[in-house]
Amino acid sequence: MADYYGNHLKKIFTLYGNSPLLEVRFELKFRNREANMLGPQPILELGKKHGPEDVFMIPAKNGLQEYRMLPEQKYGWAFDLKEGWNAGHDTMEDIAFAGAFPVAQPVFLHMYFCTPGDILPPSQGNIEAPHYYVEFQPWVRIPMNTVMYFSYYLWGSGGSWENAVEELRKRNLITVK
Repeated sequence: MADYYGNHLKKIFTLYGNSPLLEVRFELKFRNREANMLGPQPILELGKKHGPEDVFMIPAKNGLQEYRMLPEQKYGWAFDLKEGWNAGHDTMEDIAFAGAFPVAQPVFLHMYFCTPGDILPPSQGNIEAPHYYVEFQPWVRIPMNTVMYFSYYLWGSGGSWENAVEELRKRNLITVK
């Protein structure tokens, strides 16, 4: 439980037995109108090394989008989604993840590739982060003076991103707009 200027945020982690499924459930009780959005951000580093071998998939309204990590660059995008998921695959180590969330709640999905500050000049690199990583942030509006819940499911396993997404579909965790 965190108290942020009178707003309360609680995270409940559930690891489902006999599977690589993790649920992060957010409970939000906000009163301060200045904090009216939340971008839950599972920070992901696939495999031992994060680089161009990592591919990321987003089901945007205008079609399936594919991105690869480009070392020595930091960049991000915002997506209007058709379905509530995102995925990644380390093509060298053959490991994948998929994240799922209720697609009706986020205003957009933000994807950000971070390059460490010691690699790039301070104006271009993230000086707070000493390693490469990817963030996926489904930005959700927070209603004031009520309790709101938001769940983000994560599946991590060997194999392709398609298999990880299919496992979430089998569990009815992927929603469609």
